[in-house]
Formats: sequence, C-alpha cells, structure tokens
Amino acid sequence: MRERTIVSIRKYPCTTGHLGSWHLYLRSAWDFAVSGAGTPAPIDAPKHLVKRGFYRYTRNPMYVASLTMVIGWATLFGAVVLIAYAAVLFVAFSLFVRLYEEPRLLREFGTEYRTYAAEVGRWLPRCARRRAG
Repeated sequence: MRERTIVSIRKYPCTTGHLGSWHLYLRSAWDFAVSGAGTPAPIDAPKHLVKRGFYRYTRNPMYVASLTMVIGWATLFGAVVLIAYAAVLFVAFSLFVRLYEEPRLLREFGTEYRTYAAEVGRWLPRCARRRAG
C-alpha cells in the first residue's frame, strides 16, 4: 500500500516561484530603503533614483513580484478567480504607475529618470541591443 505524500510534486515549482517572488519583493524594498533613502509608500518616496539590484532589469520589480505571487497562488490552488484578481491588479498597477509614479519621477529626477526609463523596461527586462562596430 502506497502512502500519500503531504505535498504534491507538481506544487514544488509553484513554491519555488513563490519564494523567488518574496525575494524579489524584499530585495527591492531593501534597495528602496538603502539606496533610495525612502520607502515604497508614496508619502516617504525615495530621495534618490534607485537603479541597483532588480531595478537594473525592471522599473517596477515590487509590482512584478506581487503579480508573480498571485499567479503562483492561482497555479498552486487551481483558482481561476486568482488569475482574474491578478489581471485587476495589473490594470491598477499600470494606471498608478503611468498616471502618478512616472510623472512624479520625471518631475523629481528629470533627465536621469528619462534615460533610465529608456534603458530599462517598465515591467519586463529589455533585450540588450548589440552595438554596431
């Protein structure tokens, strides 16, 4: 007679992804505090433009981490409602980023932010462009 396992093998990738999402979020929040001298809260935004850690690859790693967590939970529990929730979160994050955060960053950091935004993708990393020559 075979014993039932407590954790299904199919859930391991979800758990690993979930832990990766937490690492992404916490490391990004750490960079906000240390490198930016602020917090993720708009009332205490960073005083310096944060371009280190995961911010080298995406301008919004904490939002990416949050979405990845919700999608991981949806996969783990087979819950379609969580996919819908992730879609609503993505729309809300997108609106907040485009209508509030990016204009504020442009006002506060000007050319430095404009250059950073041209080099780093809003949500996903950009492919490195090869230089001619």
